[in-house]
Amino acid sequence: MALKKTDRMVMMIFCVLIFLAAAGAVFAEDTAKTSLPTVIRVGWYENKNFQEMDPNGYRRGYEYEYLQEMARYGGWRYEYVNGSREECLKMLQEGRVDVVGGLFYTETAARSFDFVKYETDETYTILAVNAKDGRYTMDGWEGFDGMRIGVIPVWKNHLYKLHDYAAERGILFTTVDYKSIDELERALKGGDVDAILMGEADIIPPNTKIIAQFAPSKRYFVTRLGGGDMKNALIFAMEQIRRFKPDFKAQLEKKYLEDSDGIILAFTEEEARFLKETPTLRVTLPSFRKPMMYKENGEYRGIAIDILKELEARLGVRFEYIEALNQLEAVKMVSTGSADILSNIYYDYGWAEKNGLLLSRPYLDLDYAAITRIDYIQNSGNPKAAAVKGYLFSQNYVQKNYREEEIAWYNSEEECVDAVRNGEADICFVNSYVAGTYLQNYKYKNLYASVINYSHGLSLSLPHGGRREMLLMSVLDKGISAIGKNKTSAIIAVNTMVTRHTMSAGEIIMRDPMISLSVAGISVAVIVSVLAIYVIIRNNRRKNIEVQRAEQASQRDTMTGLYNRSYFESEVSARLGAEENHEAAFLMIDLDDFKMINDTLGHLYGDHVLILFAAKMREVFGTDNLLCRMGGDEFAAFLPRIKSYQEVLALAEALKASFIKDIGGRAPSSCSIGISLCPEDGGTFNDLYKAADSALYAAKKSGKGKISAA
Repeated sequence: MALKKTDRMVMMIFCVLIFLAAAGAVFAEDTAKTSLPTVIRVGWYENKNFQEMDPNGYRRGYEYEYLQEMARYGGWRYEYVNGSREECLKMLQEGRVDVVGGLFYTETAARSFDFVKYETDETYTILAVNAKDGRYTMDGWEGFDGMRIGVIPVWKNHLYKLHDYAAERGILFTTVDYKSIDELERALKGGDVDAILMGEADIIPPNTKIIAQFAPSKRYFVTRLGGGDMKNALIFAMEQIRRFKPDFKAQLEKKYLEDSDGIILAFTEEEARFLKETPTLRVTLPSFRKPMMYKENGEYRGIAIDILKELEARLGVRFEYIEALNQLEAVKMVSTGSADILSNIYYDYGWAEKNGLLLSRPYLDLDYAAITRIDYIQNSGNPKAAAVKGYLFSQNYVQKNYREEEIAWYNSEEECVDAVRNGEADICFVNSYVAGTYLQNYKYKNLYASVINYSHGLSLSLPHGGRREMLLMSVLDKGISAIGKNKTSAIIAVNTMVTRHTMSAGEIIMRDPMISLSVAGISVAVIVSVLAIYVIIRNNRRKNIEVQRAEQASQRDTMTGLYNRSYFESEVSARLGAEENHEAAFLMIDLDDFKMINDTLGHLYGDHVLILFAAKMREVFGTDNLLCRMGGDEFAAFLPRIKSYQEVLALAEALKASFIKDIGGRAPSSCSIGISLCPEDGGTFNDLYKAADSALYAAKKSGKGKISAA
């Protein structure tokens, strides 16, 4: 039979697309030969909160999630090789693994390994004392002499930092060894030691206060010395995370590292009196841009504002905000006494000294990104840089890297970014948080950002003065320390999680045409498959739909879409035969007082409840388990592979709680559940059904909303 005209056209397109898909696949295969291996070997050692196994045998931790996020951008997967930390580093040197995480940077280590450019985390060593101990104040190191300090083996890596801290200040101390954190807590509470030594990422015991925080240390991933390709691939992946998920580290720190909300500030009598006598402090706001600092509906918002609010709460004072045109004007306001505190200033002692200012400890670390047009990346020549007048960054970076005739000056970062977008300039620089905010806006779809090798801290600043300024700086430092980097990370996460940028198709193609061609080839293959299916089944569609409907009607409950009883029984019996070596669970579920729902609220509402409950079952049990409406208000579930009764009980509790939450107070909303287990309660459908039904009867007899096991 001759093909119709439309069928001939479809077949021609089909042949062309097959050719394109094959070409794309060959090109992609060619490219893959020169790329990194798709499997990267990771040296894995136990490190609490960073690399560990949960009770179910799954990997978790700060560095594990970091690796998984990097894999999304690198297109690889991991093979984990277990060992101690020392064994993993030895395997790395011998080439048996490709990367190891969690190494602190030292000059000695840098001679043995290549450190991947960006740190994954930064942690401090801390000293903590009993919260009721009035002998010590934050950073009051003059009173630390003769201190007895308790340590446990897992925290001894901080001891050499303590020795350096004490040597610099002429402090003498003794250490007392304990086997566990429980022993250490009891010793501190009982007065056997004066203080305990630990890391900032460790779980801080309750009822303690931190009196010293020092020796910041950065963790890195490391590769084999000279392993340039692997190192560069990891750097690229980390740059993409910094660009597209600026809040990623903040989320990990909030999830895995102990927050510092419980730290108790220890002020001297003079400091406490100063704070009481100074209820209000005037703070300059020298710049406005999301997500750092901005005004919305008359209210100040942003990362810096939230940190200042947290500082207010810690110190028990109120900040009165004064807007400034730029940093230079803000400096002038503080220097002339029209403001007390200069906010959002660079942590740069040279600049501060030149301007007669004091700097607090930094409360935020900023990385910077270069923003350019996508079409400019492939061009050559000297770029025109857009820079903000009066910004210290412009002096410290832009003017050092560009000649004056190559710089175009603007009044704000937004003007700089717009200048790049419009072609008036070729490149500008903003911190990575701000870059993410701009690039998620469709207006800037033609721009591209890449992280540069420049970072600095943000501090508060005061003019040099007398005793008042010294006291103010002291309490500000203590307040910033008490906030801690983990609380800061949570603030960053809240302010940046809505500013993520998704790459446009054009940007993806510009960044990596080879990968793009591979994706295009796969997409073409999918289109080819769809067209082929269209040609094959077009004339038989109606018949196939009718067959499918008849088949579905024989398997499904028409109201809820769950399996009906007959099909459920046959499937459970088949699974029991196939899974006889695995534990399984059978649940019988009955809605409590369902007749009352029908009688008082009507059958239509009763049907709505049944449909909602079926949806809750799908949500809780997932698609790998068999779910059934046995009839009326009676349901069943078969879980063919379980690890323990506790797992089944947790799912049953989740179903019960989820159903109650969604129905609320409109109608009776509890359910009773009976559970039987295979092989303990039987190995056939009938055995498990009868056992679960008996357990359900016992559950309903004991009251509504109960769960009972056979």
